[in-house]
Amino acid sequence: MRVLRSLLASVDIILKPRSFVGPAVVSRRGNSSAATKDENVSKRTPGTLELVEADLLSPETWKSAVEGCSHVLHTASPFPFEQPKNAEEVVRPAVDGTLSVLRACKEAGTVKRVVITSSVASVGDKDKFEFCTVLPGFVIGPSVANQAATSLDIVKRIMVGGDPLIPNIAFTWVDVRDVADAHIKCMTLKQAAGQRFLITDKSLTYRDVCKQLYDEFHDQGYSPSLRLAPRLVIRLMSLFDNAARSMNLVWGVVTTYDNSKMKNVLGIQPRDCRQGLIEMAYSLIENGYIEKSPKFKGRKTS
Repeated sequence: MRVLRSLLASVDIILKPRSFVGPAVVSRRGNSSAATKDENVSKRTPGTLELVEADLLSPETWKSAVEGCSHVLHTASPFPFEQPKNAEEVVRPAVDGTLSVLRACKEAGTVKRVVITSSVASVGDKDKFEFCTVLPGFVIGPSVANQAATSLDIVKRIMVGGDPLIPNIAFTWVDVRDVADAHIKCMTLKQAAGQRFLITDKSLTYRDVCKQLYDEFHDQGYSPSLRLAPRLVIRLMSLFDNAARSMNLVWGVVTTYDNSKMKNVLGIQPRDCRQGLIEMAYSLIENGYIEKSPKFKGRKTS
């Protein structure tokens, strides 16, 4: 587990190995604009950031990590695309890890506020510090860290035609820059203390996403599929496949969320997630996460 400590702002940013949001928060703070790995974030900003090692499931490692910090941003929350056989594989690290961080913050005595990217913010000590929760939708947008993450893996799979048949499911999407800005606002705005914020733009079906990427990249040598899978096929696959079982449960369901608190309290007007998808795909190609096609033309210039 990587922990970035901002030496100027006394802020901890807790990153999991497959973190997408954490590096974006660093970038939005102005500390880094082109980091491709966690380690590079620190190297590119000498004297402003320190990279330390800690383990969410080892409480003793957090005392030194949060020592002297006034604010902690906890962006490490597991999000697998498919349901694990045992829900505890996801729930337990999230709960125990968050408790470890909160207890360390309490013992430090210097932490004023903790911002958590999770729904497990039901613990804490308001006499010791304030906390608020960021609840993002499915996070997309340009990647500043060239490493695996669930969102990146899904866009890559779509771009290379990994699924000839696509499911009739929908997600609520949000740009990673809006999620990063929400963490910063939650850290700095007095009125954010003690609140939970849904950070979302709009709901799009999986086919909407594929169509958006198809229109932009099909002529550049990529092959997002637009063919919907028959429901019967998914039902049969759900008998032995966890991913199909997850899709079958939400087949045809489109859920929307009220993001008025994000707009009114945090002052964030969400970016268009459809444009964020395009920027994400370009960044993955440019950074080598998706192989560059011989037909690749690059970003369109206005």
